[in-house]
Formats: sequence, C-alpha cells, structure tokens
Amino acid sequence: MIICPPISTKLVRSVCDFLAFKYYTRRAVYEKMLEQTVYRLDIWQECKWQRHTRFYALTLCQNVFGEWVITKTWGSAAKKGFGKSQDLDFPDYQAALDNYQKLQQRREKRGYTKFEGKSRYCLIPAQTTLPQPPTRENKLSPGQLSLF
Repeated sequence: MIICPPISTKLVRSVCDFLAFKYYTRRAVYEKMLEQTVYRLDIWQECKWQRHTRFYALTLCQNVFGEWVITKTWGSAAKKGFGKSQDLDFPDYQAALDNYQKLQQRREKRGYTKFEGKSRYCLIPAQTTLPQPPTRENKLSPGQLSLF
C-alpha cells in the first residue's frame, strides 16, 4: 500500500503557474517567429522527371517557419499507392540550392527526362499526342478498344 503525502495548494499553484508560463512563452516565441517570417515565393523552385512508369519530383520552398526545405517525391504509376516523400531541411537558401542542383544532376545521370507540364505527375512524354475521342467521322469498329 502506497501512502501519498497531502499535496499543498501552494505546490499545485506553482506547478500550474509554471506550465502556464511555459505555454504562453512558447506561444509568444512562435508568434514572433511567424511575424518575422518572410516568404520568398519568387525563388521557390520545382522540377519533375519521369522514366518509363517512374516519376520523381523536387520542390525547393520554405516551411511555416521560413526555413528552407527540399521535398523529394518519387514512385511508380504501375504500383498501388502514391509513392514516397522525404523532406530535407537546410539552414539557408544557398545550402538548399546547392543540394537541389546536385539532386537535379543525379536524376539526369540516371536517365530521367525532365517533364514540363501543369499536372502534378504526368506519365505521358511531352512529344506524344493523345488519341482523339471518337466522333461520327472516325467511329470505332465493334472490335476496337477506346481510351474514352
């Protein structure tokens, strides 16, 4: 049997005061950090590559606190699931940019082709033309398959 000594109200108040001080101090620090954060949207960068059914994307941007982050995303369209993603944190823009350029060179060495497009991850090469939906002029015969 464990016997606990009586807890004084003075002790409880001091603990509550300490926790409240810690909470409000931390909150004030975060609010100050957010006020001082300057987002440089003009120098954010994004690049996408693909090779067969594989895709790879890099994004150089700032997180909520204004720190520079590279987000790497990769995966395959042939497998279930979206793929994987990893964030790399950097102390300043120059260090992040150097690493971003190294990662770009690595993708090109591995045979990925750069993709320029509006969709997030496209697995259709830029030079490929999509088939047109069937119209009255180019109707499909009963044995043909259509993507539409």
